[in-house]
Parts: sequence; structure tokens; C-alpha cells
Amino acid sequence: MAKILVVNVLVLVALLFILNLSAVLIYNAYQTYKTLAGYFAPEPIRREILLPNYEHIEWAAQHFIELEEVERKYKSFIGWRTLPYQGQTINIDESGIRNTPQSGLVAEDAPNVVFLGGSTMWGVGVNDENTIPAHFIDVSQMRFRAVNLGVIGYNALQSFIFLKLQMLDGLEPDIIISYDGVNEFSKYRKGLGPYAHSREAQIRDRVKGIDTQIIEPLKLRNFFLGPIESLISKIIDMLNITTQESAISYDLSQERTERIAKELLDSWLSIKDLADQNDIIFIAILQPNVATGNPKIDHLEGYLNADFIEVELSKMLYPKVVELMNSPKYQELKNNFLDLTSAFDVDEYIYIDWHHVSPNGNRIIAEHINEHINLLIKDKEVE
Repeated sequence: MAKILVVNVLVLVALLFILNLSAVLIYNAYQTYKTLAGYFAPEPIRREILLPNYEHIEWAAQHFIELEEVERKYKSFIGWRTLPYQGQTINIDESGIRNTPQSGLVAEDAPNVVFLGGSTMWGVGVNDENTIPAHFIDVSQMRFRAVNLGVIGYNALQSFIFLKLQMLDGLEPDIIISYDGVNEFSKYRKGLGPYAHSREAQIRDRVKGIDTQIIEPLKLRNFFLGPIESLISKIIDMLNITTQESAISYDLSQERTERIAKELLDSWLSIKDLADQNDIIFIAILQPNVATGNPKIDHLEGYLNADFIEVELSKMLYPKVVELMNSPKYQELKNNFLDLTSAFDVDEYIYIDWHHVSPNGNRIIAEHINEHINLLIKDKEVE
């Protein structure tokens, strides 16, 4: 009887070993196939470069190739940072900060203008020379140095924490621009708590169970079931890849809208307090998207539709932000606020999707910022 039991255990162990080995081999073979297929396959044509916005822009195709190559890594307190990268249209330094080439032409003692925001401030859709900070240096006639602290996906709270860390590391701004709005929309997703960011669920899922594995490194399932579980998880991910976004559930209640609006305003208050403590000019900007103002968007027909969720979220959140700014807690922000939601009410194509823009759009924003700064400086001189 004992001999039969031993044989059965050995057979079970052998089967588990074969299953795990098979899972590893299948997954590695699939990864190799993907790599080779991607190497030999022709580069897909990005929809954006077919838009009239890029009709005479030679670097557009290369930009979107490089955009796919830019990588990010996890970073404590702020979620993620961009890794260094060198390309023809995108260059990122060792600190994860995108290059603003015109800064090298400005006097060393010129005032520092620090730009905060998400992908629109970082510059999705444009090369280094056409980001908002780069255009700002030009329209301000090189009176300022510009530092682009925009990061793809960052909301206002992340930008505040990143700014604080940079200032602790020696950054000395004279003016701070916070360009926000669209990256607050992810907070409508169910499952995200207060002061969350868009990657919270992804990071949470990736690290799930790791703390237990550290405490119990010899747990049998880590060796015999881990590869099988990983392969099954990858298969499930592939099967859900086309339905993942549509499966996302949103809380569209008035309570959620008010909470998100307050979170944005609280983040701006935090930046303002930091600025006031260091005698820095602060400007909070509510950024435009296709649901604000009356932009020319007929070139996006077939891409945007009436059920586009971000359009609905914008119509809910933006008015609430403006409304709450008149309340006692937030009214001190009004002198620091610049509403650019109608900045693209012009007879030219600006948007390349629902909120990213081509170089002409960044130029318009930079001009508005320059005009506003000139007014603030003039008022300050009068005082």
C-alpha cells in the first residue's frame, strides 16, 4: 500500500513538472513568435499621421514610432516615471524629463517656468521643439527658461508630489503652470478610491500576492503552479484585450463628480500653498478637449461619437470645478485660475484625438500662457 502511494506521489510530481515545463516552453515560444513577427512585419500606419494636421510635417510618422518605444517604470509616491530615451523627435534625460531644446538658448539667470500636466503638456503628438514649454520660450522671446515636468497619465495630485520632490532636489521655479483636467476622468472608474491615479488597478494586480511570497518563499505552489497560473493569466488577458475598455464601469453620480472636482481643486491649492511659501507665481489651467468650446473636429468623424465617455465626463466635471471655485474654500484660487477650455475655437484643425493636439494647438496654449504671465507680472510691478 505504501509503495503504491509513493508511486502515485511520484507520478503526480512528474505530471506537475511536465505541465510547468510545458507552460514555460509555450509562453517563451509565443514571446519569441511575437518578437519575430514584429521584426519582420511592416510598421503599421498610425491613424494620426493621416490627419490634415500633419499634412506638411515630415517628422510625424517617426514621432509616433518613437512614442511606442518610450517606456516607464514604477516610482514610489508618484506611480511611475519615464525612462531615458534618445530619438529624432523625443528625447528624455536621466531624470525622466523631456527635453525642451530652446532652453539652451536662454540666459542662465532667466526666470524658471515649470510646466506640470499629463500627456498633453508632455507632448504626445509633437516633437521636442513643438511642446507647450518649447513654444512658450519662443512666444515669450526667450525671456524665460522652461522645464517640462509633464508626464503621460499624471493627474494634478501626482504633478504636485513630483514638483515637491524636484524642489527638494534643488529645482527653483519662479513660475509654476499646472495644466489639468482630462486625467482626472479616470477617477470616475469604479474601484478607484479617493486620490487614485489611472494605473492604480494595474499596479495593484501586478503586485497581488507578492508580499505573501516574500514571507513564504518555499511555498509549494510558487514552484509547481506559478508558471501554469501565469500562462492562464496571459491567455485570459489576450482574450479580453478587445473588450477590456468597454467592460470598465463608471460611477457617474453627482457625488462622485463633486468629489473629483474637489480633489483637483485641493491639488491646485496645495501647489498654490507651495508657491506662496517660496514667492512663486502660480497659474492653474483648466485644459481644453473636444467637449469644450467649439473646436473644428469634422476631421475626427468616425473616431469620436455621441457615446464617447470622456465627452460625457467633461460635461459633468468641468462645470463643477468652475462652480466650486466660487465657494469659500476655493475662491482664493480664482486669482490663479486660467480657463482655456475655449482656446481652440479657431478655424483650423487642432485635435488629433479627443484631447491631444498637433503643434499649432500647443502654440495657441503657449501664447495664452505668455499673455497671462505678462498681465500678472505687470500687476505685481504696480503693487
